[in-house]
Amino acid sequence: MKINDVKELSFTFEYDPDTYAYLEKIYIEARLKELAERCKKGKHVWREYGFNTRVDKFFEPTGLQTFVGFIGPEPRKRGCVICGTVEDVKETTPPKEEKEVLFRPHRGDLIKAMAEVRAFKSRAELMDFLNKDLSDYGRKIDEDKFRVEPYCYDDRIGWETYIVYQEGSGVFGFTNGPL
Repeated sequence: MKINDVKELSFTFEYDPDTYAYLEKIYIEARLKELAERCKKGKHVWREYGFNTRVDKFFEPTGLQTFVGFIGPEPRKRGCVICGTVEDVKETTPPKEEKEVLFRPHRGDLIKAMAEVRAFKSRAELMDFLNKDLSDYGRKIDEDKFRVEPYCYDDRIGWETYIVYQEGSGVFGFTNGPL
């Protein structure tokens, strides 16, 4: 099932918690399939860890840490949270600007928000997108008050969620990583 099929289904039912939970589940499954296809094309969703953090097969932290002393720089690894691919991180790692961060707007429910997920390579790119959206309302983001801060782990979608907001203006949405 594709994401557009799920969006169409969600409008054909009257609100019912069981139906909503089912639609949310199949939507997330469809989104994960899309991300898996993206991984097959080499566009992984990377997370980096040092050797002192133990992770499971999908590179999620297990909560266990082993403190080990290294001679020279600490070897590091990174893993894809979708397919579980793991590789060494070399000192020649591309700059962080090349890493895409997924942004979902703040909406009334998760299905609607995930239907609008967009990828951004930089904080400036996200701010430009939000400014275009806000210009319809005669508002603009103040760079000094714009924040992207750690929020929580959302196990519904597997995101280490960061909240995106402007002090005094409210929440714009959430990302799956820092910018």
